[in-house]
Amino acid sequence: MIIKGKNIQISFFNLLIWILLLFMSFFYIILTNNFESLVWIIPVLIMLILIPLTLNYLNQVQYQNLIPVYKKEARFTKISAINSNMTGEIVKVEGIIKDVKFVFFNRPRYTIEDKTGAIAIIMFTNPSRSIKKGDNVFVLGQLIKKMIVTGKPAINAVCIERKD
Repeated sequence: MIIKGKNIQISFFNLLIWILLLFMSFFYIILTNNFESLVWIIPVLIMLILIPLTLNYLNQVQYQNLIPVYKKEARFTKISAINSNMTGEIVKVEGIIKDVKFVFFNRPRYTIEDKTGAIAIIMFTNPSRSIKKGDNVFVLGQLIKKMIVTGKPAINAVCIERKD
């Protein structure tokens, strides 16, 4: 679904849970003849769709607002030069996508590799264009630790785009 130019998606997992709750509610009403429960079932089911869609939209708006700032502040960095002391810095990296995970949860994780090394790319919403294994991309983001205290560096990406 496209809202104000943003491709808003609900994750497969959220949709699956929603369908399960819909069927459970339906069977509950049929088995108990308690039609009064529709007073709370219908609003709950509506909110279980609207909340993830709203959060996805807000994430995409925030990312769009950050892209110009990150483009201005980012410095091109080779992956091998990235270390845990750089946490918090805004970087731009280029490379080839070697791995794609968690796209169905709207929280994609990528592994990008250049000639010097590889690093994890974490996003909190799907990118504007589909990214797949083997794509040549550039990434704008902030360096974070993958596992908060002791983790390896990763990039919290606000923008990942194919180089066409």
